[in-house]
Amino acid sequence: MVLTLEIIATNLVDIAAINQSKADQIELVNNLELGGLSPSLELIEAAVTLSKLPVNVMLRPHANHFIYTQSEFETILTHLTKIKLLKQPPNGIVFGSLTKHNKINEIQLQQIIENKGDLDLIFHRAFDELTNPIEGIETLNKYDAVSGLLTSGTKAKAVDGVAIIQKLVALSKSVKIMVGSGVSLQNINTLKAATGANAFHIGTAVRKNSKVNGKILMNEIDKIKAVLME
Repeated sequence: MVLTLEIIATNLVDIAAINQSKADQIELVNNLELGGLSPSLELIEAAVTLSKLPVNVMLRPHANHFIYTQSEFETILTHLTKIKLLKQPPNGIVFGSLTKHNKINEIQLQQIIENKGDLDLIFHRAFDELTNPIEGIETLNKYDAVSGLLTSGTKAKAVDGVAIIQKLVALSKSVKIMVGSGVSLQNINTLKAATGANAFHIGTAVRKNSKVNGKILMNEIDKIKAVLME
């Protein structure tokens, strides 16, 4: 089983530090304190140029909600087009949108798929606001272009969503389930055993004092990876 450890970066200092660790890939965001928003084109290109690890970039214009108006969605598509045309594009994009009934917005998802080119597509934690997560994974299973799902099992923290994450892992076809929110050295072994997931996403747990602007702690990343590999 291939195990994946993804670490959040917000700037080039983070990118450089994570590249010196045993992490497998990076999620690049702006405004981590807001849950992560779209980084600038300049930061994306610089990060991808610097990183030897795959970089997936957040595609989220604001932190207000995941129900995008047509105007907001056009902003997302425009940014996606510019990302795709960079001299060195990233590995993938991280996106999610919902309908007013808290279902996956398949119309917008299909448009992202049609416009993403060769970029990987990870559906983010908008999923955790779904009324019916089982229906949600069945929806994502319809799209081979969706390579991953970042989820906490609809709970604020992944440790409280274990039962749902386990179901998502069991029901997923080609979508790789990545466990995120509150994942740390203290609980990652339990999460791995209880959910059956093989991908994990970490933010503040590998930063100094667990602060969103804290320095990346490479040793902490390596400890977590060592536990994962046990």
